[in-house]
Amino acid sequence: MQAAGVAILGLVTLAAAAAAGAPIVHVAGAPEGCPAPRALRAALARLLPAARLVEDESEPSAVTVRIEDGGAMFRIAIGAGWREVRDPARDCAERARVAAVLVVLALAPPAIGEPAVTAPPPAAAPPPVAASRAAPAVVRAA
Repeated sequence: MQAAGVAILGLVTLAAAAAAGAPIVHVAGAPEGCPAPRALRAALARLLPAARLVEDESEPSAVTVRIEDGGAMFRIAIGAGWREVRDPARDCAERARVAAVLVVLALAPPAIGEPAVTAPPPAAAPPPVAASRAAPAVVRAA
């Protein structure tokens, strides 16, 4: 439960950083890992073209994304949160794409809310009623 709180705090911090402008992202991991940091940077560049991707940790406002190859799975840590993804096939290109999507969802979550409710158009006014003449009274002679 505590880990979930830390992860939520991390995601809130990331979302605030992304809202302030284009995010600065530092990708860390073993160069020979699956996925390799360069592959994740390439996938992120396609999904977040406005982001600035840095290779070192010298940028103080950069969000650090760490990837760890665990054989049949890999772990991605974004800020204080992390996720493990199982991939027994070790498809490194697919792992990079999956990791990039997780990063994008953390940095720039989609705005999901209630669909916009539009007011129905005003009802058309009924056509004007023509002034009617009173029908002549029928008088019967007695």
